[in-house]
Amino acid sequence: MIDRHEAAGEFQHPEYLAAVLEFYRRHVCRLPVWPAELSYSLDRMSVPKYGTMNGPNEFTIVGTIRDYDASDRLNEIRLPTLFTAGRYDEVTPAVARAMHERVRGSRLVVFDESSHTAFWEERATYIDRLRSFLGGVR
Repeated sequence: MIDRHEAAGEFQHPEYLAAVLEFYRRHVCRLPVWPAELSYSLDRMSVPKYGTMNGPNEFTIVGTIRDYDASDRLNEIRLPTLFTAGRYDEVTPAVARAMHERVRGSRLVVFDESSHTAFWEERATYIDRLRSFLGGVR
């Protein structure tokens, strides 16, 4: 269904939008009620700018950033770096791990019960891991 609507350019079709929302609920924020800040941000996002840069949604990247890849430059980062990912994240733990492995001395934390917004989904654990990381920064 997603492929059919994308092929037809029907990014506003109700079936397609329902599928996008399901993707977001699985891989962006798994909380039953989204935090007001997330809803606020999504409601006020500049659709023309997002569409130009990214595309119609998080998983259909057809905009100007579609071919951008700076992963070969990650080894240039010389600052303390913390990578976080959720088990169900749209940025999968494998992708986060690949980035982490290219940044010398970086740390990676994977949150088992979260998607992309572990800072809301596992707030106490996230803050604890962040404090631990920041406490070790000199």
